[in-house]
Amino acid sequence: QRLSENRGASKRSGTTGTVRFCSPEMLDEMFPDGVCDAGTFSPHRRYVNDWSTKADVWSLGAIFFCLCFSELPFEEIEDLQELAEAISGARSVPRPSKPARPPSFLLLLDATLQSDPGLRPDVSVILSMPLNTSHVIAAVEA
Repeated sequence: QRLSENRGASKRSGTTGTVRFCSPEMLDEMFPDGVCDAGTFSPHRRYVNDWSTKADVWSLGAIFFCLCFSELPFEEIEDLQELAEAISGARSVPRPSKPARPPSFLLLLDATLQSDPGLRPDVSVILSMPLNTSHVIAAVEA
């Protein structure tokens, strides 16, 4: 089965990927035996949510954030456990005020980095969003 055909959730293996690009729901954990290793990801954890394409939309938003601002969301946080808690607990992702970006870019960022996966757009919606690319064309022609 092709990955693009997988419309539902799939079981997670525990290999989540780079925490900085993980959606909030992919970082939710349960500790069935009550053990939570302070400051680290516990080997006793169980994930609350399985993967979905909405998690990939968040990751795309994190990449787009990096392209727009030359930094990652929550870049100032170095500790991985604190980073996971910040991503999971944030209602929105703070972004730099500069450099200024076109409103269409900010709309895309806000949509893809929604904390609630149900509010994130589907990939087909993202691909149909008009983006202001005039500054890209100007840079290429210069």
